[in-house]
Amino acid sequence: MTPRHIYYAKYPSPCHNAPVVIVKSKNGQYATQNCTHCGNAETIAIENLPLFFHCPVCDKPVERVKRTKSLFNCPRCKIQWELHTLVPEWKELFPEA
Repeated sequence: MTPRHIYYAKYPSPCHNAPVVIVKSKNGQYATQNCTHCGNAETIAIENLPLFFHCPVCDKPVERVKRTKSLFNCPRCKIQWELHTLVPEWKELFPEA
């Protein structure tokens, strides 16, 4: 299933003060936050996550499971997803990297 949304972190990148996009990591096993100017990847801090992500099935906002950074729950569909499955792959947004 291809993600329908592109999500940006709350705070700009430390390297270029540019917007930061959340993508699936190069190895595909987790999500990273990448500078939109240079593509530099960093680990996502919980406080930098956007307020909402959307369910890939019903497209309604999903909730982060408490005490986790990367597990999300859709109360309507009764399904949980890891964050890296809700965001585009890094190579989709940074093809030249």
